[in-house]
Amino acid sequence: MNGSKYTLNESNIDIKEESTKENKTVDNVQKKGDEQKYILDIVVSVNKLKAYLRVRLLDKSVEINHEEILQKLKELDIVYGINENDIKEFCEKKEYFKELIVAEGLIPINEKNAYLKYNFDIDNNIQFTEKKDGSIDFKNINAIKSVEKDGLLCTKIPIELGKNGFDIFGKEVPHNKARDVGLPTGKNTYVSEDGLKLYANVSGCIYKKANSVDVDNVYTVKCVDHRTGNIDFLGSVLIKEDVKAGFTVKAKNNITVKGMVEGATLEAGGDITISNGMNGRDVGKISAGGNITSKYLENSIVCADKNIYSCAIINCNVNARQSIILKGARATIIGGECIAGEIIQAKTIGTKNNIQTKIVIDLNKYFNAENLKSKNKQSSIKIEKEIKKQEDSLKQLEEKIKMLLPYIKKSPENEKIYKYAILKKVEQNKDIGLLKAKLLEQKEENKKISDHKILCSGIIYANTRISIGWLKYVVREDLSYSKLYNDGSDIQITPLLPSELSAEG
Repeated sequence: MNGSKYTLNESNIDIKEESTKENKTVDNVQKKGDEQKYILDIVVSVNKLKAYLRVRLLDKSVEINHEEILQKLKELDIVYGINENDIKEFCEKKEYFKELIVAEGLIPINEKNAYLKYNFDIDNNIQFTEKKDGSIDFKNINAIKSVEKDGLLCTKIPIELGKNGFDIFGKEVPHNKARDVGLPTGKNTYVSEDGLKLYANVSGCIYKKANSVDVDNVYTVKCVDHRTGNIDFLGSVLIKEDVKAGFTVKAKNNITVKGMVEGATLEAGGDITISNGMNGRDVGKISAGGNITSKYLENSIVCADKNIYSCAIINCNVNARQSIILKGARATIIGGECIAGEIIQAKTIGTKNNIQTKIVIDLNKYFNAENLKSKNKQSSIKIEKEIKKQEDSLKQLEEKIKMLLPYIKKSPENEKIYKYAILKKVEQNKDIGLLKAKLLEQKEENKKISDHKILCSGIIYANTRISIGWLKYVVREDLSYSKLYNDGSDIQITPLLPSELSAEG
């Protein structure tokens, strides 16, 4: 044979290649005289990572020396990964009927692509929960992806390095390079120092885009209904239309509703603003850590740590730690109960048909010992002790009056004692009121008790019930353009000054 040859076999494909070495043959023939005993075929895989030996026996009694096989591998320049022990065992056991792997290269280890591991659901799957009765809760569908400030958004798993291999001819086989990936930095995000983690720079809602992750501290929806479910968000919530009945919106910061609220619950750590007003249908509730502003409030429970602003409050239970201010053409309070710590201002309170309306200036918070300033503390404690002493004395006097009551008409002397006791009770109530007023002003750093007031620029209708601190007053006849305040001993009703309205309005 002028040129030797070997067979390449992979995936059932036989490929014939010409050897670069001359005077070499893949076939090794043992002859006895002119008789051929066997043929050795060396088959090399296409990727040159394996060599196979196939023996074609022409005489079953033949014996093959492993050295012959090694020599043939050498002649073919197969030098790497030769399985010499397997070849020896093959020859010793005369397992010529088997196909033997005589050489194996080192398979290269390819690099693994870098990838991102997200710390939130990126598939927008809606998760329904089951109620105790077995039905599905379609309101709490957990549709918002939220994250706290400095919360982990995603982690980059870096490229896993590879390693080159070698074929059976001793040539290096390069490994495949991997694809790198960058962190999807976006709005309100930052990257860790090692470049492998992405964090949120603010508390808010996660928006995953094609190549970025954004965090927005305002969650915006068109309408709150069965499509969105209840909302519980770490930042602020903007609702472009309405909040439907039966749904709840909670926000760590502010809630803004461009439409109206119908029998729903709103809770905010900051301010709540409702452009078109709220009808709570006797079940709706609003609670804010800041101010509440609504075009109108009807049949609702409303509570604010600061101020409440509206054009009309109808049949509501309203409580503002600071003030309740009614503005606009109507500026009306009708029915229900309005409680404020400082000022209640309206144009109209009550109605012509005398619907009972309760207006309360609550002064209790100003008697909390936590409000004391160090410079007034000792004096305030002294006044509190005196109030306690007077109240105990008043309690004893009331018990005596109660005991005297059955005996008034039995003698002139008893009637005289009874009248004296009643006068004494009136005086003691007045003294206690003055002490409380003094204490209040001292605890508010000399702010006057008269600064806690009710301002009405129109009419307070009859059957309106007024409470300012410890004093109560029922309006028997309509009052016009009036200011009401507690002077310590009585509720005073005076004409309203235009300057007072302008200062508060």
